[in-house]
Amino acid sequence: MKRWILPTLKLARVRTLPVVLNKIKKTITSFKKSLQQLSTNSPQRMFRSSLKK
Repeated sequence: MKRWILPTLKLARVRTLPVVLNKIKKTITSFKKSLQQLSTNSPQRMFRSSLKK
């Protein structure tokens, strides 16, 4: 069972990876935009230090 389940999981991951990456990129870009909007209201240094933590 495990012998064929693992390779199929790997194949599924490889196929879904680009889709997942695109979703992650979209969420990151939207997150960055919201962060930029917030950083305009408050100092950027505070946000950068909080992001590093």
